[in-house]
Amino acid sequence: MYGSTDKNIWKEGNGFNVYTSRDLVDWEGPINVFRKPEGFFSDVNFWAPEVYAYDGRYMMFATFRRKDNDLLGTAVLTAAQPTGPFTLHSDGPLTPKEWSSLDGTLYIDDQRQPWMVFCHEWQQVGDGEICAMRLSQDLKEAVSEPVTLFRASEAPWTTPFHSPRFPGSGNYVTDGPFLHRTSAGTLLLLWASFVNGSYALALPNHNPATSRGRGSRMLNRSIRATEGTVCCSGNGMGSLS
Repeated sequence: MYGSTDKNIWKEGNGFNVYTSRDLVDWEGPINVFRKPEGFFSDVNFWAPEVYAYDGRYMMFATFRRKDNDLLGTAVLTAAQPTGPFTLHSDGPLTPKEWSSLDGTLYIDDQRQPWMVFCHEWQQVGDGEICAMRLSQDLKEAVSEPVTLFRASEAPWTTPFHSPRFPGSGNYVTDGPFLHRTSAGTLLLLWASFVNGSYALALPNHNPATSRGRGSRMLNRSIRATEGTVCCSGNGMGSLS
């Protein structure tokens, strides 16, 4: 289980730790898996580490706020083992430099093509977006322009998020995408937004046999923190057992 080292993730960032367990009851850690090196491109907002086994290595997708333009972006780090140490693999963030982007996640399609699916932040666009772009096989660069899969307001269950930093405005949030294809071929996407001021998780799906157009179809299904089903304080992922 990976997480940020910092007590206040909105301020100075230092790195990421991991906790390990064989039974999900007893845990060991924290283990230092990444600390920012001298001259690193970011000093604040070290967020949302996700780690994948890929081509004999372990690849971490993580979000950082850039020094050069104060915008968020997702970069790729690599290590020989899941406990690190991780080092920077991509040349800084792979998401567009002029975008504020976060929570990038890895998806490998049926043709073994790697994709990054990520959020185009609501603070920049108002109506947060879930976007996707193809990556090179070595995960070092983007090889396509990003496409927008959907916007947060298109979901039937989301409501505007009123931030005190943006008084008088109603924004729609997208956070934390994570994809999984079922044995029936349906592609599920877990993501987060807000419902009446509370953080919520939901599942839209994409069925290649039935979907048309923009490539994403919303399910009228949400798991809401207000219902007590899930208490959401961060981004959701899934695992197979």
